[in-house]
Amino acid sequence: MAMLGRGPGPDYSALLADNQATPLELYMAVRGDERPVPADLELAHAWEVERSRPGDTAPRRLAVPTLDPQFAYGPSDYTCLSWSNFQQYMSTRFPNDSGRDLTLASSTAVSGGNVWTDPYQYDSKADLVACNYMTISNDPGYTDLIIANVCYWDGPGPAGIEVGCLEGDLHNGWYVREIYSRSPGTRYYITVDPVGATPLQSFMGILKANL
Repeated sequence: MAMLGRGPGPDYSALLADNQATPLELYMAVRGDERPVPADLELAHAWEVERSRPGDTAPRRLAVPTLDPQFAYGPSDYTCLSWSNFQQYMSTRFPNDSGRDLTLASSTAVSGGNVWTDPYQYDSKADLVACNYMTISNDPGYTDLIIANVCYWDGPGPAGIEVGCLEGDLHNGWYVREIYSRSPGTRYYITVDPVGATPLQSFMGILKANL
């Protein structure tokens, strides 16, 4: 088996060496929750675990190495296809953590939009996602580009605040995502700015949870 990817990123090689994982478990570990699980992998998993560990059929959630902050950027196969898809994706993040607080927004305007958490989250982490809604158009001159910033503030007030932002140019159906783990006194926010005169739709979401 060969493992291909774009660096820098987590080293997944230990998953192959240490876990005797099924193909489904490997897929779930590296997919980033962006893609649905293929039915063929689910069937193959059920057949394999029946032979190797009878009675323990549920796929294991393997511990994988992570980068902090965790970053994803590029075309979306699911999340940016609709507002309902975006809401469903954000609702699944940090599923077992306490203090979950989800803030969502949708914007259709030349001037763009933004979404903020309440100020000064203490001992918190956050998953920030901005999406350019996948617009279907047969117009050869149609353009769809949004500039998104996912950011945090550190500090007790407006004076002397340190701002950290990650900017992404979101083409039609693209998303940018960042997971932050910062403490103390952090405020998370997303801003989007459509490029061009055509009103463009974007989705923004911030899910905060306790560290």
